[in-house]
Amino acid sequence: MKKIIFLLLMFPFLSLAGEKSWSIKEIKSILIQVENLKLQFQEKQSSSYHLTWKGKLSFKNEKGQLHIQSQNFSSKNSWSDSKTKVEIILSGPSLPVSIFASFSEITFSLWKSPVFISSFNGRIKMENTSSDWNISLQEGHIDTFKHRGLLKLRSVQTDLNLTESEGTFDLQINEGKLNLIKTKGKLVFNSNKLFVHLKFFEGDIKGFTHFGQVIASAKPNEVNIQTREALIRFYVMGQGPQVEAYTQTGFIYAPKYLNKRFRGKSVKVSGRIRSTLNKKGNINLKTETGKIYIN
Repeated sequence: MKKIIFLLLMFPFLSLAGEKSWSIKEIKSILIQVENLKLQFQEKQSSSYHLTWKGKLSFKNEKGQLHIQSQNFSSKNSWSDSKTKVEIILSGPSLPVSIFASFSEITFSLWKSPVFISSFNGRIKMENTSSDWNISLQEGHIDTFKHRGLLKLRSVQTDLNLTESEGTFDLQINEGKLNLIKTKGKLVFNSNKLFVHLKFFEGDIKGFTHFGQVIASAKPNEVNIQTREALIRFYVMGQGPQVEAYTQTGFIYAPKYLNKRFRGKSVKVSGRIRSTLNKKGNINLKTETGKIYIN
């Protein structure tokens, strides 16, 4: 009986559906803990945070942190059996958000504050977001349009699409697909099997993958890409960087004017890409048994 009373005091607002508002002076951050979650966040200039929901939820405001939790979240045994999706829509000024879920479908629009997401299986959509994002997924899919800032991802298997974004992208993905289109900044990736496609990328690249492939069209600043067996195909856009490429037992296809040296089964190519424009950039490409194409 005492335990029941304690839980009621800790989470006094338990409801199946409804809507609720809080003054922006009351809330400094949000923590969401829901097993099966469908969530929409939208930045909106307002004097309050407005929330609508469907599902069994409890609410607690503790020292400025709004804690939203589903009924059985603390019971990990219920996660795999949770088929009922809780739907949440929240609008208001941006503020830090932390989300923990087993299954999630999450959308953020115009959000300008840090976000942390931890989910077993997730589909995440980000539009016109900024600040630092830290995402941990077992598996999932992420679509990002016009993000500004840090995006840090740790995942076993995830497909990530980044479009017209700018910032630092720190990615550890065991297996998946990575597509960057019209994106600027610093890209760091580490993977076992990753299919990388960079289209009109500008900035620094540091990456490693055992398998998969790396195809990039870029205006490079500092580039260092290594693979074990994966193919590397690099198209230089509008500048003349210094290039060095090496393979232990594979092949390198590059402009004939670059210096090519053979040592046993290994091949090394070096020199500067000819360009009537600037001479900016350094490119270092290395593979053990894969092929390298430089254009």
